[in-house]
Amino acid sequence: MLKPLGADGRKIAWHGYAECFEGAIAIRRGEVAFGIELMRKGIDTRRAPGKRWHLVLLLSILADVLVAAAAANEASAAVDEALSLAEDTDVNWLRPELLRLKGDALALLGFKASAAECLRQAVILAQSHGALAWQLRAGVSLARLHRGEGNIDLARDALAPVYARFTEGHSTFDLRQATALLDELR
Repeated sequence: MLKPLGADGRKIAWHGYAECFEGAIAIRRGEVAFGIELMRKGIDTRRAPGKRWHLVLLLSILADVLVAAAAANEASAAVDEALSLAEDTDVNWLRPELLRLKGDALALLGFKASAAECLRQAVILAQSHGALAWQLRAGVSLARLHRGEGNIDLARDALAPVYARFTEGHSTFDLRQATALLDELR
């Protein structure tokens, strides 16, 4: 466990980030309860006035690892808080990713229609922002949802066009996932 470096507020602030990232790693390793506790503790240190946009980013990371760990209720709560803070602080640049995470959490909870709507909104918003990477991530999530419902053609249609726009970076995690999914859908 990390220890604060001192009473200096900046050192403590950076310590909060470190706790969040250490917690995210713990969740990815399967230590979900410990990781959530550590991330929440780190997030709480970032709740200082004037720094609320940081919380949106940290809550999105928390939601992402919770979705990966299939902790749907916790992921949904984290992304709801992030969406609310994003609206309050005009952190619009992160909204496509937050909508994707909300869609993934809803899909885990079994709310397929609501999940699909969030994911479609994420794709549209990412397109309007010119955020191709987030458009790809939302497209992967939407394709997985359609595949899970047996709609292979819809799944392919959700992902193939955005995937085709990438001319480099095919060794990155997101593009490797998209490639594997498209190979499955063929």
